[in-house]
Amino acid sequence: MSPVVVSLWIYPVKSLAGIPVKEATITSRGFRHDRRLMLVDREGKFVTAREFPTLLLVETAIEDGDILRLTFPSMRPSAKREPARSSIQLQPCSPFPHRLRRLRADEQLRSLRLPLAPSDGATCTVTIWDDRVAARAGFSGEADAMFSEYLGFPVLLTYLADDEHRPVDARYATAGQEVSFADGFPFLATVVASLEALGAGIPMERFRPNLVLDGLAAFAEDDFAGFRVGDHVEFQSVKPCSRCPMVNSISLPEHSGEIAPYVGAAPLAQVAMVHPRVVGTKRSAVFGANLIATAGSLGGRVAVGAPCTTI
Repeated sequence: MSPVVVSLWIYPVKSLAGIPVKEATITSRGFRHDRRLMLVDREGKFVTAREFPTLLLVETAIEDGDILRLTFPSMRPSAKREPARSSIQLQPCSPFPHRLRRLRADEQLRSLRLPLAPSDGATCTVTIWDDRVAARAGFSGEADAMFSEYLGFPVLLTYLADDEHRPVDARYATAGQEVSFADGFPFLATVVASLEALGAGIPMERFRPNLVLDGLAAFAEDDFAGFRVGDHVEFQSVKPCSRCPMVNSISLPEHSGEIAPYVGAAPLAQVAMVHPRVVGTKRSAVFGANLIATAGSLGGRVAVGAPCTTI
């Protein structure tokens, strides 16, 4: 079987549920609409499913081409933490409500719609890992209030605008590439045979890939230089992807909105047992390959079913 793209995913909001798509457009920061939105706490620090795994139960959908719908589950998360003192100053309006209405125990959180690319809001500085990035915030008081209610402490939904930039780690970038609010790289590819080699019935969605490839040997992604899709799109492999405990978190397809621990072998432990690798100077549980797109690929499109060629 020749290598082929079997699924594509985007994640409009970092750490929320992803969206399978039939086609995706390549931008300088990743697929269009992928992780341009991110939650931060009152200190401007990024908030993710590593600490608050119930974020993965908030569904996302794109409507009318440029509108994001967020749908919250009916249950009430129990994870809470004391909010820190705010260091983000936003004028003329404060994005943090002084009072958030508490929901009744039997009340279902609703859904809301907002632009995928907000044009208003105020500028603030947010922190994601070691990066401090200028972002927009305060463009949806309703979203801020709903996420704050859902998590149990004040948060902001922020947006990485086109005129703000977050460079890829200079140790790996080849030509000043940029990244969205993804952890470190614009794209992540996984391979079907690699998942099968884990032998634990783990769904691919737990690894949150952008591209899933079939027709390659197990863990071929560790060593290839990259791959081409069609005649005009080329991805270069940067490094194997070291996995974190987030792959053990709950996810919507497996539990239908119910909070439940993973049943069976914990995915991270299974990866560490089956496929440990040394990345840099550290021994890591590795699954998938971090990628960048070549400059000539920008604006190109990738479709499910497209053949690919490794390089």
